[in-house]
Amino acid sequence: MSSQPTPKQQRILDFIADRFQDSGLFPTLREIGRRFDVSVGTAQDQVQALEAKGFLKRQAGLARGFSLAADLAGLRIPILGRVSAGAGVLAMDHIEAHYGFKDFALGTDFLLRVKGDSMVEDGILEGDLVQVRRQPTAADGDIVVALVDEEGVVKRLRKNGRAYELESANPRYPPITRAFQVIGLVVGLVRRYNRT
Repeated sequence: MSSQPTPKQQRILDFIADRFQDSGLFPTLREIGRRFDVSVGTAQDQVQALEAKGFLKRQAGLARGFSLAADLAGLRIPILGRVSAGAGVLAMDHIEAHYGFKDFALGTDFLLRVKGDSMVEDGILEGDLVQVRRQPTAADGDIVVALVDEEGVVKRLRKNGRAYELESANPRYPPITRAFQVIGLVVGLVRRYNRT
């Protein structure tokens, strides 16, 4: 690809990919214009710019004649929902959105949005997205996503004698010692400073 998309082009590209993932159809120029409150001509200009940069391929004469460039297929990472960093509130129950990341995506299977403050001393804050590699095991000291009573939590895995427990990074929360299942290893973090 010749250059990166502008922020507006990235939003349009994400919209096109999300629409295709949800419905199996690419949006029309009119739908893109309506979504971003721009004219059909402006939508066409943005789509042509994405095509020139190598992010889209377009079949002339078709209203929905888009396709994503082949090397973008593996770059869309789903945000599966919220995961608690507190007492355990909401499990991973639906795809909230998709992020299209290029460089950080290697080894990331999905993202989860953190809710709560139990991991603040490890620098994981409410609203952050943790990058998760799906795997059923982890080592002592790893930060993991685990299911506790069918709810997802982000905690540090600790060996305590012969058993394992889930440890918070906030002294206000006691370790979780009841049954849990590790579903993934936290391999990174995405934080938006502008959370509006």
